[in-house]
Amino acid sequence: MPGLYIKSEYDVRSLVDNIGNGEIGLPKLQRAFIWPSKKVRDLFDSMYKGYPVGNLMLWKERRPIDYRPIGYNQQQNSPSLLILDGQQRLTSLFAVVKGKEVLRDNLRKELIKIAFDPLKEEFKVADASTTRSSFFINNISDYFTCPEGNHEFINSYLENLSSKHDLSDNEKRKIASSLNKLWALTSYSFTAIVLDADIEEEEAAEIFVRVNSKGIVLKQADFILTLLSIHWDEGRAQIEEFCSNALINNGRTSPFNYFINPTPDQLLRVIVGYGFKRARLKYIYQILLGKDLETGEITIENRNAQFEIYKIAQSKTLNDQTWHDFLTCISSAGYLCKNMISSENTLLYCYALYLIGKYEYNVSNRDLHEVMKQWFFMSSITRRYTSSPESQFEKDISILPAYKTPSEFVNALSKRCDVELTNDFWSVKLPNELITTSTTSPAFCAYQAALVILDAKALFSDIKVSTLLNPATSANRSIEKHHLFPKEYLNRIGISDDRRRNQVANLTLVWWSVNMDILDKSPSSYIEQVSFKPSSEDLELHALPDEWVNLEYDEFLDKRRFQMANVIREAYEMIQK
Repeated sequence: MPGLYIKSEYDVRSLVDNIGNGEIGLPKLQRAFIWPSKKVRDLFDSMYKGYPVGNLMLWKERRPIDYRPIGYNQQQNSPSLLILDGQQRLTSLFAVVKGKEVLRDNLRKELIKIAFDPLKEEFKVADASTTRSSFFINNISDYFTCPEGNHEFINSYLENLSSKHDLSDNEKRKIASSLNKLWALTSYSFTAIVLDADIEEEEAAEIFVRVNSKGIVLKQADFILTLLSIHWDEGRAQIEEFCSNALINNGRTSPFNYFINPTPDQLLRVIVGYGFKRARLKYIYQILLGKDLETGEITIENRNAQFEIYKIAQSKTLNDQTWHDFLTCISSAGYLCKNMISSENTLLYCYALYLIGKYEYNVSNRDLHEVMKQWFFMSSITRRYTSSPESQFEKDISILPAYKTPSEFVNALSKRCDVELTNDFWSVKLPNELITTSTTSPAFCAYQAALVILDAKALFSDIKVSTLLNPATSANRSIEKHHLFPKEYLNRIGISDDRRRNQVANLTLVWWSVNMDILDKSPSSYIEQVSFKPSSEDLELHALPDEWVNLEYDEFLDKRRFQMANVIREAYEMIQK
């Protein structure tokens, strides 16, 4: 780009100071901070060792433009430099050197704590071990922000460490040298490519996408959000606001729910799935650019037309009432909380199908509710959207009838459920799916949902499973997964392998106080001691075979898996009616 940029050198201190006073900011086309703390640690470790950590790309901006601050709740002036490439590194540096909170991509604020052992010259993400250690500075932000300066901090650190450990003179010199070297990171120099102020916003966005399209730095969703920032910034703000409000129970109508904390890229998948009947976001980016996928021609007319389709789809996707009507389908299928959702992709693609049924086939609320709870149950238990979810969703779109009548939509989904859930699935595949220790496996989540649908009580209690699983009505510890053959009991009889002891077929749902009473007793012993005796119906719903307390452990597991599968089938057939 000759003539479009210059190269400049910036040290870390000037960069973080300029971020703090508002001279450097983020254009709205940038994404949120996504680096995990371990990558922040690696950045400081690389800089400390003198390794290159890449160049920056900045954009001079003399005109008023929408931007957002770096970090959380920073009071900033209108910036003169905007970051196109290097946001994650600069946000990391600003957060640690200035000791400021960052706003994560899940819209939660966080203080990043990086620990440093100056004797070993080791960086770690702060945890319990670094807190206990007198050698680690548990948060190097305390060092960089020490009001008395680095020399006073070093003296204080050495004095405190010497009171707990006998340090040789060489060790003291090593520690002082390491801390001075750490302080010198504020002088670490970055080369920045600075784009000229005359570059238009759309051209800057194109440069941003091209720079970040190599490797796996950005996902396709980030490119689409970039286009929204340029052509419909209000739309991007709506998505981010929806995600933020989904986390907060403010007692008013909002997207808040107990199933998923949606991210912008997840909502994009629903929007384009409903609006464009596509799941592969790379095509949507090209479409929103105005590209004709057949001819390859890009025109403003195409772009405007496609954006109108997108805007309508987003408006309906982000409608609070529609969102909660759909989530009611999920709870009616027995799934009551986030811990029971084994695949968020399943929930999202089901929402896209719900929108298609509601707005394009005009299915009544009642019929749509019935077929979608059936579809979600089937999709969840069969792992439908777990492997190659994009391909599977587009296959599902292809089975929808061309004649857009309500009955055609309902019949198409119902028939596909029948095709997937055969007798062999219930009698062979599902019991085998229950050979697992994962309590978040689709099969075990479906079993919990079945107990909700069948209105079962928690074992050894008169409290309903639905009451204990519902996060809106229960406390955090209301329900526990009890080992029917307790682990310590199994250990005493020679079964110590957790892959056998923690099988989900050895688990049942009980009220937490009951679990405390049972502890490590044998089944035949504690079954006589529990105060609430289960009825034959309770035992049947909890898939407990006759005389189960006297069975050999492995025989018990085999029999219970088949009975759990039968309970799940009974629940599914109930929601089919």
